[in-house]
Amino acid sequence: MSVTLLKTPAETAFAEAFSAQGPLADVRKAAFEQFAETGLPHRRMEDWKWTDLRQIISKALPPAAGTRADAKAIDALIAATPFADVAKGRLVFVDGTFDEARSTAPAGVEFASIAEAGSDKLVTGSTDPVAALNLAFMSDGAALTFKAGSNVDAPIELLFMTTGAEAASYATRNVIVLEE
Repeated sequence: MSVTLLKTPAETAFAEAFSAQGPLADVRKAAFEQFAETGLPHRRMEDWKWTDLRQIISKALPPAAGTRADAKAIDALIAATPFADVAKGRLVFVDGTFDEARSTAPAGVEFASIAEAGSDKLVTGSTDPVAALNLAFMSDGAALTFKAGSNVDAPIELLFMTTGAEAASYATRNVIVLEE
């Protein structure tokens, strides 16, 4: 006997908000289809038996739509981070989008935004519905590759800032590759 779960208001809102566009549209569409098969995790899923997201998430916030802050406000937020004086590198994301002008990486580390790096940098194939939902709605994220023999002796800060006064969802995905 199989039980069909009714869609929650949040799952319905995710379906209505989803739009596969841009260079990663095929990957995002496949991820959303995977999420739609199972929906939000619930107690009948072994890995989620103690956390029922169907009960916790009552509504889905709309995806963020661009940066709403001026450059001075963003720079002030960056200067106030706990790692401002010790970070050897910093990747900055403002409202879910990579800010290359404010980002730096130390020697031996290649970095790019996921949107620029393309689907070959994405880790796909997970059966986890939360990972699929993240991939489906991701706006951007960091693709870091630590080259063979590199020695990074100070923190690299991944800084994600939101500037909007309105509630919105930001889905970022980070991939870190360590070579020999």
